[in-house]
Amino acid sequence: MKKILKLLMFILPLILVCLILLYNKNNTVVQGKQYKQTTVEKDRELIRFLRMPYANSLKVMDENYNFIMYLSEKTGYKIKLNVAKSYEEVVDIAKKGDADVIWTATNHYVENIDEFGDYTPIFRPVRHGNDKYRGIIITSNKSNINEMKDLKGKVFAFTDINSTSGYILPKALLENKYSIDIYSFFSDIKYLGSHDSVIENVYYGKVDAGAVFEDAPETILKERKNGVRILDRTEYILNEPIIVKKDISEKFKKIFNKDFIKNIPEQIKEDLSVEGFVDANEKEYRNLRKVLGYK
Repeated sequence: MKKILKLLMFILPLILVCLILLYNKNNTVVQGKQYKQTTVEKDRELIRFLRMPYANSLKVMDENYNFIMYLSEKTGYKIKLNVAKSYEEVVDIAKKGDADVIWTATNHYVENIDEFGDYTPIFRPVRHGNDKYRGIIITSNKSNINEMKDLKGKVFAFTDINSTSGYILPKALLENKYSIDIYSFFSDIKYLGSHDSVIENVYYGKVDAGAVFEDAPETILKERKNGVRILDRTEYILNEPIIVKKDISEKFKKIFNKDFIKNIPEQIKEDLSVEGFVDANEKEYRNLRKVLGYK
């Protein structure tokens, strides 16, 4: 009898979990309300929405989930969110036409603009009242580093060589404004993979200085933002474009219009870390190729 009871105690929770998963499969939550996917909705036209791997896939999915569900509900399309495994994979997916909408990264799009020939930019996000951004070079407020020349022989951190504000623009600033060859000027260069890692390492003094996007102290460190000091700022560059397949761009723009953007719930904007969107076009981004060092 005791063995049977122990077996039941093990099996019942598993059954309960399975029932919950089965229920959730056909139900999602959008802005605190339940959104049920009916058979009719499952048969709607599919839009494949691809996001860059700006963080781990679980975080990207979590931050974009309500937005995708909201788009599905309001546009009449069934929108499926995918997260690319790497920046390189985004180009492969675009070449195959396996995504209908891609929320890109500025430098990656500009560098590979001809590879995205079947797509056209339609919008870019607005953050902190601006549709452009720049990088900054920071150090800890506890350090004795007050200007760029004080960094000679120090340890410097970038995010990733593909990052516009975390590598390309800061490197150009150091080279063009200060005539600094980063490989001989610093005692060590670290590539930490994310803006979060760079600013935390600077804050805790694990590296002497680093490069991040301009709003990183406020958005990442929050109440600790005064723990770092800005040494200089790079040139501005346009925020990343959302690109759409050319054969559906006009249809998509009619739905995803200014009125639609204006009415996006505040919680969803907060999830995405945006305040809204403005129109974008390919010419604007082609003009950035020289700024970013491409022919």
